[in-house]
Amino acid sequence: MVTFYKTPGELRHRLALQTIGMAKQADYPVIIVDGSPDPSIAESFRDAGAVVFPQLHRGMGPARRQAFFHANEHAIRYGYELIFTTEPEKPIVPFIPQIVAPIDGKEVFVSIPFRSEKSWKTWPAFQAASEKRANAVYADAMGLEGFDPMMGPVAWHIQVAGGFMSFNPKVFGVPDTYIHHYVPPMLMAVTGKMPASVTVDMVYPPEQAAAEGVDNDEIRQKRAVQLESLSGAYRTLGQKLGLS
Repeated sequence: MVTFYKTPGELRHRLALQTIGMAKQADYPVIIVDGSPDPSIAESFRDAGAVVFPQLHRGMGPARRQAFFHANEHAIRYGYELIFTTEPEKPIVPFIPQIVAPIDGKEVFVSIPFRSEKSWKTWPAFQAASEKRANAVYADAMGLEGFDPMMGPVAWHIQVAGGFMSFNPKVFGVPDTYIHHYVPPMLMAVTGKMPASVTVDMVYPPEQAAAEGVDNDEIRQKRAVQLESLSGAYRTLGQKLGLS
């Protein structure tokens, strides 16, 4: 996981601590790269049982590659075959066994959760609408109908870890941001192996929905910029990979 919080105790920080707690109860190791300015935030994650590394380079893409590198090293050292990447605020932990089930290391190496209708209804309406549009562009550009990259979490077999860590967005002409969206279709194009899509009923945290569900011009603009950026990146990558 990658974390960056301005203030200790803010909502997203508290949700991340809840996620760590759920993961530790399930006996999952938790690896975090933290870029928060207040060192007490990283310390709170360590106190909760996570292994925490300082973020070395600014930006979403570099931070995600760094976190994946540390997770892969941990997996190799302790004999794990799977790596699960997620945003720290999402209560996805109870669904991990369901999501990783299709991964066999032979035909399926990547598994992506897909929000059920029940799950979608718990998201702020404007956010759900924007993310559904982005998913539709992804499906068209990558030839991956029925996938939900905008949900965020992805499960990976360590056999494809190198593909994640070495993914160079400049080669494909896409921003160095949502690389966890870009790597699954790249792996599919290279290996011919389809990722799995697993429907889950995860409920968006009500307190986060209340905090982020305010429909105002600033939030609409933020979502519009995200949608435009991702849509362009999806189309560019799909063309580069020969998928569209």
